[in-house]
Amino acid sequence: MGFSPDGRLLYHADSGEHTVYVYDVKGDGSLSNRRSFASVRNGLPDGLAIDTDGSVWLAVAHAGQVVVFAADGSIVRQLDFPPAHDDQPVLRRRGHAGPICRNRL
Repeated sequence: MGFSPDGRLLYHADSGEHTVYVYDVKGDGSLSNRRSFASVRNGLPDGLAIDTDGSVWLAVAHAGQVVVFAADGSIVRQLDFPPAHDDQPVLRRRGHAGPICRNRL
C-alpha cells in the first residue's frame, strides 16, 4: 500500500484480484470511492511504492517485472529482470529491515 504525495489517495495491490485499487482518503482518514487503478495480466501485483511525482512503482511477482504507472494509470516504464532462482523484484524503503533479494532496485 502507498499514499499519493499529497495524501489524498491510497493505492492497494490486491494479488488475489490481479488489480491495483485506488481509494480517496477523506479528511478524517476514512477511505471511499474504491476503483481499479491498474490490472496485471502476467504475474501478481505484490507491493508498490509511490515516488515524489505520484508515479506508482509496482513489483509484479512471478513475472520478474516492476511496472511504473503515471498517476493517471498509464504505463510509463516496465523494468524486466532475468529469472534468478525464486527471487522476485522487491520494493522497500531505505533502511527498512527485510529479506535481501538479488534483484534490488
